[in-house]
Amino acid sequence: MPLTGWNTTGGDLRVPHFVGMHALQALPLFLYGIEALAGRAGRLRSERTRLRLVLVAAGFLTGLLALVTWQALRGQALIHPDAPTLGALGVLVAATAAGTYAALRRPADGPGAGAAPPCPPHRTGVAAMTNSTLFDLAFLLAAPFWALMILAPGWRFTDRIAASPLPMVPVLAVYLVLAAGVFPQLWAAVSHPDLAGFQELLRLGGGAGAIWAQVIAWDLFLGQWMYREARTLRIHPLVMGPLLVLTVLLSPFGVLLFLALRAVVRRRTRRAAPHRAAPRRK
Repeated sequence: MPLTGWNTTGGDLRVPHFVGMHALQALPLFLYGIEALAGRAGRLRSERTRLRLVLVAAGFLTGLLALVTWQALRGQALIHPDAPTLGALGVLVAATAAGTYAALRRPADGPGAGAAPPCPPHRTGVAAMTNSTLFDLAFLLAAPFWALMILAPGWRFTDRIAASPLPMVPVLAVYLVLAAGVFPQLWAAVSHPDLAGFQELLRLGGGAGAIWAQVIAWDLFLGQWMYREARTLRIHPLVMGPLLVLTVLLSPFGVLLFLALRAVVRRRTRRAAPHRAAPRRK
């Protein structure tokens, strides 16, 4: 493998060594980072919340170390994972996302905790925080897969991810959680669609978050299809990278440009095919 020199045809114990050594550096840096953000982000002001996030990060790094060690001991190259390895990675990512969500959602324990029952405004604030957390989580769950398709095209791991429906599942789970809280308003908006109904739905935190998660999942589905089509048509990654970025930001524009590019490339391929297949005359 370029830069690292790791084996690309079999297991390599240098991979878990690399992960373990740099995890010891990454964890303190993560702690320093959330400490620096504590003054700006209200959810990080609680020392207990920061402790929970550090424990989640430590659990993720420990799980990642165990995963790459298991992969290497089975004689499997890092960039050629099989289905069990991908499944274990998916479970690890989902568990980390759930732990992060729980760490941010759980109210911080303080001197007045438990002294009196929370008042309705407080419950409203917690619900708003939950909706905001899920809103942020929807894109964070999709971002690693976008990064692979944009920054690491051609890797066998990236190709497998792009061909799998699993990347959408965590985002759809976020959608279901958000939609469940506003289902009457959501059903009214989609069963009798009009502008006023959707405006009313978007005024609700859960409604706006559900629509956002649905858009994120649909955009990811489109991005995976675009990536696979580009690989089939041999469109250069330097062309596809900006198109995928545009699809992340403004998917209708990105998809329309890709469809136009796809039509041009397919037409040229059909025109060139008879010339390549024609037998040579002596």
